[in-house]
Amino acid sequence: MQNLLTRALKSHARGMYGEAIEDYRAFLTVYPDHVQAITNLGMALWSMRDERQAIAHLRRALDINPGFAAAWNNLGALHLSSHRNAEAESCFRRAATLDPTSPDPVFNLAKLLLLERRMEEAEAMFAKVHSMAPGRVEPLLGISRIYYFSGRLEEALKAVDQASLLAPGHPLVETFRLLLHNYRAWDSVEALREAHLAFGRELSGKFARLLPEPSFPAPSGRIRVGYLASNWHDHSNLRCSLPVFEAHDRDRIELFCYHLGEVVDGLTDRLKAGVEHWRDCSGLSSLAVAQRIQGDSLAILVGQEGYFQPDVVEVLAHRVAPIQVTWSGYPHSWGLPTVDYRITDAVLDPPAGDTLPSRERLVRLPWFRSFLPPVNAPDPGPPPALKSGYPTFVSFNNLAKIGDSCVSLWAEIMKAVPLARLLIGQSEEGLARDGLHRRLREHGMDMGRVSFLPRLSEEDYLNCHRLADIHLDSSPYSGVTIAASALWMGLPSVCLGLNWAASLEGASQVIAAGFPELVVQDPESYVALNIRLAQDLPGLAAFRSSARARMAASPLLDGAGLARNLEDAFEAMMKAHPLPSPAL
Repeated sequence: MQNLLTRALKSHARGMYGEAIEDYRAFLTVYPDHVQAITNLGMALWSMRDERQAIAHLRRALDINPGFAAAWNNLGALHLSSHRNAEAESCFRRAATLDPTSPDPVFNLAKLLLLERRMEEAEAMFAKVHSMAPGRVEPLLGISRIYYFSGRLEEALKAVDQASLLAPGHPLVETFRLLLHNYRAWDSVEALREAHLAFGRELSGKFARLLPEPSFPAPSGRIRVGYLASNWHDHSNLRCSLPVFEAHDRDRIELFCYHLGEVVDGLTDRLKAGVEHWRDCSGLSSLAVAQRIQGDSLAILVGQEGYFQPDVVEVLAHRVAPIQVTWSGYPHSWGLPTVDYRITDAVLDPPAGDTLPSRERLVRLPWFRSFLPPVNAPDPGPPPALKSGYPTFVSFNNLAKIGDSCVSLWAEIMKAVPLARLLIGQSEEGLARDGLHRRLREHGMDMGRVSFLPRLSEEDYLNCHRLADIHLDSSPYSGVTIAASALWMGLPSVCLGLNWAASLEGASQVIAAGFPELVVQDPESYVALNIRLAQDLPGLAAFRSSARARMAASPLLDGAGLARNLEDAFEAMMKAHPLPSPAL
């Protein structure tokens, strides 16, 4: 029977959950009170999306042995995956008390605290894990993410560099390190792309020859296309791609969607309902996901999100489909030799930049992303400046995007418009707000005119746009969904389209949204245009009353048009990679 348990553990580790469940159950017929086997069976059932049975088995293990810390930790993980945060926190704290030598429940607790933006508590827990397991990179990455979300970019980079010293070439570390460099002016555009290419070569080399060479499916009149992502919920990535998925011509495309993420909501359900083939891949290793995708015999695999989601990068580092493509969610090359094409446009990737290093071939569409407007967005109403007599600026961008260069520009604008007010969202009390307050003050900002807002519900977030006149976009990493939502709510959002991919991505979106006059190429013009907008109250009123209609008629909201462009691109890729002739 011990061999049966060993086999179950091996199957479980390999992601072969069905076989593991069968062997755990057989083992438990002989040893019905073996709490570790019961716990493992519960986790295998969870991986098979049977949450009810998973929780039942974990509770049974705890009924037998209430002091079994691993079961409390795993039960907390199940609660956390279903957004029962209070129950999850209680389980993690119970597990940490029962087994004070184990770093796992402390680490899970730290992740939960970070998710809830309880930054000081999360930092303390990650630091505790680091002291308990100094060789692990995950707590250092957690600390780096705290600094990232708090807008303390240099400290975030120091933490991730420390992790890189512990584990050179570690995919989680290197993807996050390179991601962070998109938020600051690096040595040059070429240097940042070269860094991605070097990492891409190394990562793909690790996965070479783990899978059989993929082949094209038999011709069926439709192209078998799969999309791969982690954030298919109410998130920037899905809001920029859902209109395309829903508009794909099913006579041309047989559509597969592979979801790596654990977070689901109403938008996830909407996507699932409109997809021909939905594949839930959360919790699987990159190799297991790659094997599952290859089993569907795709012709084309399209990856989204880039280094924001290392799991997606790892899957594409395998050669899963005959043609592999990246589109939407990351502003430049992933650096992978296994990627054949990158979907872009002439704003994000001007033809003059074709001499820059790149692995993949660029496919420039007339525009390259879509946008799903906020559901139930209120009417913008009149600009509040008409009543107050002074303009109000607002920013809802991730604080990581509000670096020193950005703060300096905002300080110039506020100095030139002495009555103006500034609202800054996503700035909870504590680390995030304190650090931003200090940097604003150091750049000469009159803090009596600045107000901070915590993270808000979607309804409150949208309503706060009615309290402002102008959205202050960030630089050098421009806003994406945040800026598009501001335009939808009638707030002009000036984009500083520097020669930097993260800036040009924002410029591409603003132009596609129908507002090319809001894109500038230098910091001086960014400051000057925001000042002019703030001083022209009738102009703000005219913009506010017409912006939503302009945007509704723009290419950015033409999901069907973008779907047709993508389908044409996929057909061109297939012609460039013809199917082999059948054997005679």
